[in-house]
Amino acid sequence: MADENKRVVIYTRVSTQEQSADGYSLGEQSDRLQMYAKAHSWTVVRTYTDPGYSGAKLERPAIQQLIRDCRSRSFDAVLIYKLDRLSRSQKDTLHLIEDIFNPAGIGLISMNENFDTQTPFGKAMIGILSVFAQLERDQITERMTMGRIGRAKAGYYIGGSTAPVGYDYIPGDHGGVLRVNDYEAAQVRLIFDLFLHGIDGRPATFTGIRNYMHSHGYRTRYGEWVHTNTICRILEDQTYIGKVSFAGVLYDGVHEHIIDDVTWRAVQNKLTEYRSHCTAYTAFRGTHLLTGLMYCGVCGQRYRCKPSKSYRTHVDGTIHYSPVLRKVVCNSHTTSKIPTCSNRRYLEDDINDAVIGEIRKLQADPSLIRKAASSGSEDSGMHAAVIDRLKVLDEQADRLVDLYQIGTIDLEAVRKRSAAITAEREKLEEELKASEVRPAAMSPEEAEAVLEDFDSVFSEGTLEEQRDLIKSLIDRIVIYPDRIEVRWNFSSR
Repeated sequence: MADENKRVVIYTRVSTQEQSADGYSLGEQSDRLQMYAKAHSWTVVRTYTDPGYSGAKLERPAIQQLIRDCRSRSFDAVLIYKLDRLSRSQKDTLHLIEDIFNPAGIGLISMNENFDTQTPFGKAMIGILSVFAQLERDQITERMTMGRIGRAKAGYYIGGSTAPVGYDYIPGDHGGVLRVNDYEAAQVRLIFDLFLHGIDGRPATFTGIRNYMHSHGYRTRYGEWVHTNTICRILEDQTYIGKVSFAGVLYDGVHEHIIDDVTWRAVQNKLTEYRSHCTAYTAFRGTHLLTGLMYCGVCGQRYRCKPSKSYRTHVDGTIHYSPVLRKVVCNSHTTSKIPTCSNRRYLEDDINDAVIGEIRKLQADPSLIRKAASSGSEDSGMHAAVIDRLKVLDEQADRLVDLYQIGTIDLEAVRKRSAAITAEREKLEEELKASEVRPAAMSPEEAEAVLEDFDSVFSEGTLEEQRDLIKSLIDRIVIYPDRIEVRWNFSSR
C-alpha cells in the first residue's frame, strides 16, 4: 500500500505521575500525532487513550481494545508518541509487535524515536529501545521500594490513604503520618472491649460484634459495619499498638496508640482460645472487589457476585469445557421470596473494569471530582424504582384480603404470602432509607489525596487494601440494564 494511503490508529497513554510533564499530557500527545499523520498524508482511523494507567502491564482498557481490533485489519499501523507510551515492559512490547501487530500486517510507528517496525532498521531498533524501557521501569521500582522501606523503618505509615479504621492519613514529605480520628478510634476501642467482655453478659463473636455495631448506627469513612472480616482484621491489626508494616516486616511507628499493650495481649490470647474452640473458624478473605457496593437500579435490591455453572459446547465432534465465569446478579434473581426483576446479569470483570475506569477518569482530570461534588443530587431513579415496587406490594396485600374474603385462597396461603410481602417491604424500606441524600463522607481534597495512592495500591496492595480504597471513594454502584452509575463519597447524592 502506498505510504500516502496508509491508515493509522493513534495510541496515547499517561500515568498519574506523568500528567504534568511536558509533552506527555494526553492532549499534547494526540495533537502532535495528528499533525505528524497529516504531514505524511496518513488517514487517522481512530484514537485509543488510556488515562492514568501505568505502562508496566497490558491490563489497560484501550490497549486491550486495540489488540482486539487488530484482528479486523482495518488499519495498517499503530502510531505512538514514544515507545514507553505503548509499554515499559520489554516482554510486553515484543509480544505486541511479534504476536499481535506483525501477524495482522500492522506496523508500529514511533514519532519520537523516528522508526517504523515495517522497515529493517525499525525492526532492529525496537529490541534495543524496549530493553532500555524495561531497565528504566526496573530502576524506578527499585528506588520506590527502597524509599518505602526507609520510610517504614523511620516509623511512617506506608499503606497510603487507606488507613486503618481509627486513623486519618496525613501525607508528608518523608512519608504518611497517621493521626487519631477520635470518633472512629472510640469505635475501635469498643470492638476490643466487646470482644474481651462480651455483649449483654454473653461471649462475643465476630458476627455478634458486627451486628452490635451495625444496629447501633456506627459508621466509618469506609461505610457501615457490614462484614465480619472487618472485625477480625481490626482485632489483629498491630497498627493500633503503634506498629507499621511493609513487605511483611513490622517497625515501630511514630503514630499514637489507640489500644494499650495490656488490652492488646489480652485480646490476642482470647483470639487464640477462640480459634482453638472453633474448629470451623477461618479468617474470611473476600474474593470480590466490589462486595457490598452494588445495587440494582430497577428494583433497589443489592447485586451480589455469583459463579456461573461451567458448560460445554460441541465443536467438530469434540467437547470443550468453558471456564467458570463470575457474574453479578440482582438479589431478586436468587430468592424465592422476592419476584425476579427485569434487570440483567453482568460479568463481574466487566463491572470491575467499568468502575476502575471511572476512578481513572478522576485521576486523569481532577476537576471532575469537584464537578461531582457540586452537582450531587438525589438518586431519583433508585427512589422511583423502590417506591413503585412498594406500591405494587401494597396492592398485592389488598388483593390477598379480597381473595380470602371471597374464599379463593385459604388462611394459610394468605399468611405465607403476607410474610413474603412484609419481608420484601422491610428490605426495600431499608434500601430506600440508605439511598436518601446525606452529607458527603469526604471532601474533594481528601478524594484527591486518596487517588494519589490508587496506582500503588492496585499494583502492589492486597485485595483488602484495594477494596478499602474503593470504599473510601465510592458510596454505592447502581446497576441499570444499559449502564452503571457510580455514587461518590464526595458527592451528596
